Amino acid sequence: MSETWVTSAEAAQILSEKAGRPISDAYVRLLAKKDKIRIKQIDARTKLYHRGDCEGYTVHALEGQRVEQRVRDRRSGRPPGRPRKQITEQGE
Repeated sequence: MSETWVTSAEAAQILSEKAGRPISDAYVRLLAKKDKIRIKQIDARTKLYHRGDCEGYTVHALEGQRVEQRVRDRRSGRPPGRPRKQITEQGE
């Protein structure tokens, strides 16, 4: 039996169709990092994701902070788990 592998964008599309809402390819990479979806390393930068794992995975309802926001926070250098600074007016 031949195994089918897809790119992160294709895997995100599969998960989006199942979930009924947009799923980012960053979330696919997170699932692979947590060993929820098998990966096939092509070279130092390129990975493919197992189609069967993507089709079999159920994305749960959003709870708390979204994965996409955590990814943006990580890229901006904001420490994980720390709330954003609230800007308040001073003097009143």
